[in-house]
Amino acid sequence: MPPEPKPIPDRVVPGAPAEGVELWIYSAAPKPDWRPRVKGTLTRADHPGSAVKYRDKVYELVLAEETAQWGYTHRYGLRAWDSAFAIRTLAAYTPEAEAAVRARQRDEAAKSNFRNMILWLFPLAGLAPASLQDRWELETGLSMAWVSVGSAFFFLLAALALRELTEETRSYPLVMYLAVESFVRLLAAATFRRPCGALWVVLPYRLWHALAYTPPEAAGRPAVLAAAMEDEIIRNPGEGSIQVRSPFYDSDLIGEAPVRIEGDFYEPRRWHREGKGLRRRWVYELQRVTPATPSREFITPRPPGRQQAVEKFTHQYDLVHSFALFWGFYPREQQLRLGRVYEYDGLVNTQITAGIFLIIAILEAGITFAYHAPLFMLAGPVYLVVESAYRLYRVKALREPAGSIVGFVLGLIIRPPA
Repeated sequence: MPPEPKPIPDRVVPGAPAEGVELWIYSAAPKPDWRPRVKGTLTRADHPGSAVKYRDKVYELVLAEETAQWGYTHRYGLRAWDSAFAIRTLAAYTPEAEAAVRARQRDEAAKSNFRNMILWLFPLAGLAPASLQDRWELETGLSMAWVSVGSAFFFLLAALALRELTEETRSYPLVMYLAVESFVRLLAAATFRRPCGALWVVLPYRLWHALAYTPPEAAGRPAVLAAAMEDEIIRNPGEGSIQVRSPFYDSDLIGEAPVRIEGDFYEPRRWHREGKGLRRRWVYELQRVTPATPSREFITPRPPGRQQAVEKFTHQYDLVHSFALFWGFYPREQQLRLGRVYEYDGLVNTQITAGIFLIIAILEAGITFAYHAPLFMLAGPVYLVVESAYRLYRVKALREPAGSIVGFVLGLIIRPPA
């Protein structure tokens, strides 16, 4: 492998008097933990930027913008810290701290690239042994159980397509084995919600692993991604409001009852989701209120039981939205339940799946007429057209999702998240 290019060091230059900053820091990479000053309005006070310590002096980050200078993509404007504001967090700007930030950014970029590679190559990734897929799940945050489901479904379809071509050849037993094994993998992964690799990949891997490597100690492996477990509470001085940024969906922060956070009571106002993958965060806005009972309490870090509950719900949330199109075939009651619990859009996915079946029906009918096949071969396309028209009518006229017969059959094997 070629050596990794040496990172370009930051450049610190003094600012001009007209620019309103004392120092400019030019950087080749963004500094996600640095937040610039937010100017106040008639109803909101100024919010100071991040406090940065440089050469034994504390500065405030007042500007953060992109720059067109060669080699540098961002620049940050610093000004002496105003003593009227309290320093809540202090970022030390030292070579050691910047090296740690760059190392963390490289690690996050590598994990993001690895996650994308697994998504693009999911048929092959799902063949890997379960222990290896478990490790990938910790590194990427993906649900490898559903990657195994997609892989098994892909190879099952491939085996069924090759069955006719290989029926009179020596490859026919191998194709039938692939079909049977893929069906078993599909059933096992969907039932037990665990990754399930292919036997013809697992056995060579186990043999090679036993001969070449010493297995790592199980206790030394992290149970969760440390960076993904961090909840951040941002306070707005003078406003009585806070913002909680969390990698988890937490029902305690969106209900109507007040929430007790660090001794104060807050009322949930609004929330939204931003970012994707490892950078995804739920952002909760809360406003301080007078003490009230009954109330809930939000503690960071969460107690083990609560942490397990929000992790499980967030995992289920990801399953619903990752396979949203798949659930579009399921019965109306299932789709409505997923919508109530996980914000699943059954109307959109019903329309998409009905449209897919319409296209398949048109293609099948065209092939039937082109090859002068018997008319009874049109039974399938006619059924698909009727079913899809009915489902589209339910969506457009009644504004509710509608299932397909395929969804009823799939529901006997694969159940949507509870």
